[in-house]
Amino acid sequence: MTVSSASAQDQFEIITSHPRIVLTKEAELSLQFLFLENEDASDIRKSLRLNADKFLDEKTPGANDVKELIQKGQLDNLFYKVSTLAMAYRLFEDDKYADKVSGYLVAICQLPNWQTDNLEITAGLTALCGLGYDWLYYYLNRENRELVRNSIIQKGLNPGLNEISNLADSAKYFGKNANKMLLVSSGLVLGSLSVADDFPEVNKKVVYRFLVNNKSTLEDLNFLKIRELYGDEWNKNISYLYMVLASLNASFGHDFKITSLDNIKSLSNDYLSYLEGQINASHDVKGYFLNPALLWFGKLNGNTETNEFYLQSVKKYHFGTGQKSQLDYTCLLWMI
Repeated sequence: MTVSSASAQDQFEIITSHPRIVLTKEAELSLQFLFLENEDASDIRKSLRLNADKFLDEKTPGANDVKELIQKGQLDNLFYKVSTLAMAYRLFEDDKYADKVSGYLVAICQLPNWQTDNLEITAGLTALCGLGYDWLYYYLNRENRELVRNSIIQKGLNPGLNEISNLADSAKYFGKNANKMLLVSSGLVLGSLSVADDFPEVNKKVVYRFLVNNKSTLEDLNFLKIRELYGDEWNKNISYLYMVLASLNASFGHDFKITSLDNIKSLSNDYLSYLEGQINASHDVKGYFLNPALLWFGKLNGNTETNEFYLQSVKKYHFGTGQKSQLDYTCLLWMI
């Protein structure tokens, strides 16, 4: 894991146009062929449409509604709805999904601030709007595109970057929330990569702080430590990490050698062993089975067992329960 000062400008040069957050245009086209060839992928695609259509029927929230959802701890659910609708737009090319996402983005961006007293919320909203902005870049009208882009900078990245860059200020938050650094800085990276064309220096600073602030964590990270460090939120942290690594590779063509670390490569094996143990113990942890991070780290490590395990889990815990569990549809990317 290295950042060379001599070639820093080259390392931070964006090489991919929108979209580049997790799902690139090339990957999107590959998925269309996968649906024709793979019955399991086709079934997941049908599930995506079904759930996206359910979210279409819901009332689009206004700024006050979004504020209330956040206060009730529903940010993750909000992220899931927006990402599902945005994924449906990408794969079905139907503007009704994009229009719904646009409504969510505008409501979020109409909030006066993104609660910098709780950086996890700031980073979560930055990541959500970053994904929406990137995936809907060519759909958003000029007014909404500017609104979302400026909100990502002014309400997310600028205050967030100040907190993770200034040690004195950071101590106020991270002194009590030391285990939030990876999650917070990852969310900021997802936002900064989405607006990097217009704000390359901000993006460089955000990515640099992510690398510096998490260097020792990433170089020493293993599956056991993930669960020890992040407690009940270990699953969320590993999701954000894989999204950042995938997006760095899509945006820069590399991830600063993070995925070349042996401990990062071994995550899929340890993750799979844990899940298999949970099944044997008959524990109710089906949400963990449906985390696409397992597939991504498995593909990174050439672990073909993870794909089969994941699909069987989807059939049992998603389709087998009448689709009562949430399924992150970015899992389709790692089936390619």
